[in-house]
Amino acid sequence: MNISLIVNPIAASGKAKKLVSPAAKQLEKSGCQIDLQYSRYAGHSIELSGEALKKNSDLVVAVGGDGTVSEVANPLVGTTTPLGILPFGRGNDIATSLNIPKQPEEAVKCLLKDDIRTIDVGKVKDRYFLGVGGVGFDGEVVNLANRYRKYLPTPFLAFFVGVFIEIAVFNPKKITFDIDGVKHEVRAYMLAIGNGPRYGGGMIVLPSASLDDGELDLCLVRDTSKIDFLMTLPKVFTGAHIHHPGVSLFKGKKISVESEANLFVHADGEILGRLPATFEIASKKLNVISRKA
Repeated sequence: MNISLIVNPIAASGKAKKLVSPAAKQLEKSGCQIDLQYSRYAGHSIELSGEALKKNSDLVVAVGGDGTVSEVANPLVGTTTPLGILPFGRGNDIATSLNIPKQPEEAVKCLLKDDIRTIDVGKVKDRYFLGVGGVGFDGEVVNLANRYRKYLPTPFLAFFVGVFIEIAVFNPKKITFDIDGVKHEVRAYMLAIGNGPRYGGGMIVLPSASLDDGELDLCLVRDTSKIDFLMTLPKVFTGAHIHHPGVSLFKGKKISVESEANLFVHADGEILGRLPATFEIASKKLNVISRKA
């Protein structure tokens, strides 16, 4: 089997770069031919994945976190070439949703022994996404975290710095969203819109989301006091936030969002622009290596 490994060398403060060599050797011992490529800038993994397709790789593997997985996946959507994941990043929410082991050797074994699963992908701003996106408080946090990442020792710390800054300065915004033709006007902290259940390194923001149910899930967090919001926020790590009276859940295939506020749009940990935006289930699907639950 010809396998392309596309590595984000700065993922998890260099963890991916450190772990990929023994992973490649493990694959070679199993008889695989390895093409090892390192990304050098934002969006480069998309280019490298497209090149891997042209080389007729049997399997294209993202080595890193959710951002790397999302980039590598984009050229593979709608093709028969499967995506593999070595979850050597910090959050690894997409890999967790696919039951891919975190232990490096077990993750490599998963590439060789486990099943190909066909999943849905979301689409927004001409980019495919696998996990969760949205607008509002969390989008502003992602923007700050990405900005401060180079100044702090870990992306995880940058994320939490962003959270505490935005809790102080962010106020709920008037947002209009249309979900499969039904219009809603709300004043809200955020709309989380996802194909999968998790983001942010373990936040189960969409507990009922499935990667292959043909729909996107939406979590609306309405206007509430900052103290109430702050007290409820930790519950997202267990999914218990959905029981708050200010939280509502929706499902749909197409969700259009607009606001007078110039809010960022994010997906899979990346800022993709600003509102307005339409999130939708893509007509094409993705083959991915997963492990049975």
